[in-house]
Amino acid sequence: MAPDVIVIPHVIVSVDSNPGELYRRMREIAVEYAKRMDWGWEKEA
Repeated sequence: MAPDVIVIPHVIVSVDSNPGELYRRMREIAVEYAKRMDWGWEKEA
């Protein structure tokens, strides 16, 4: 969907063993997605 659409997934995950690892992996994906977005404020006139 990047660079023009922001997607906000609704995910329900049961993590019994290592919730910190799931957070780190999901954050990695979110950071990469944000880098690909066209936020609109970087364009020159």
